[in-house]
Amino acid sequence: MTTPTEDLDRMIRRIQGLLAKADPERNPNLNEAEASAALAQELITRHQVTEAQLAAHTGPKDKAQIVSLEYFARGDSNLQKWERTLCNGICLTNQCRLLIYRGSTHLTIFGTQSNIAIVIELFEELRSLVRELSHSAYKAYGYGQPTAWKTSFCLGATTALIRRMKDASTKVVQETGSTALMVLEDQRAETAMKGYSPHIKFVRNRKGPSNSSAFSAGYEAGQSLPITTTKKIT
Repeated sequence: MTTPTEDLDRMIRRIQGLLAKADPERNPNLNEAEASAALAQELITRHQVTEAQLAAHTGPKDKAQIVSLEYFARGDSNLQKWERTLCNGICLTNQCRLLIYRGSTHLTIFGTQSNIAIVIELFEELRSLVRELSHSAYKAYGYGQPTAWKTSFCLGATTALIRRMKDASTKVVQETGSTALMVLEDQRAETAMKGYSPHIKFVRNRKGPSNSSAFSAGYEAGQSLPITTTKKIT
């Protein structure tokens, strides 16, 4: 006869085995990975297994483990609204979650190590590209106050980029049928973020761009920017 603790340990080991099979970096069989992710999520829900319980039984080198990373964006002393929006959009389309600290470049990113690496590289690449484009666009056909015009341009480019990322993510799900796997990673990252900071305040800034023509120019420019990192992630 087993104790409740032994039963829980056995169940967690089973879930961890399924999560390992659900990791596409370990398992090239997408059908098996999807089925394993779906079964793992079913067991987690049915037995009310928490992220903390899973983490307590997971080795530190497990790439499928959800971790948090304290990251300070390169340069500047503060992130603009469009930069925060861009980083959050990249996180959401790569099964990560983001905590933003206003008035600084400090970010806390939650996800698997490989997903976080993708988020950081893509954010810094796109952030630099969008800034460069806003400067050259303003010189070519911008008008009025430079900062306001460039900010509206960057917001437009960011809006286009995030929409394209969402469309690409939806296409991947449709082509591979990997819904359960992506949902599971999303839920685990969400749980980790809420456990890290249970009193999160979600602030929605609905203020639009100050220059609609600059926003439109940025949106058009964002249609041709890359939505995957050009660097190899190891």
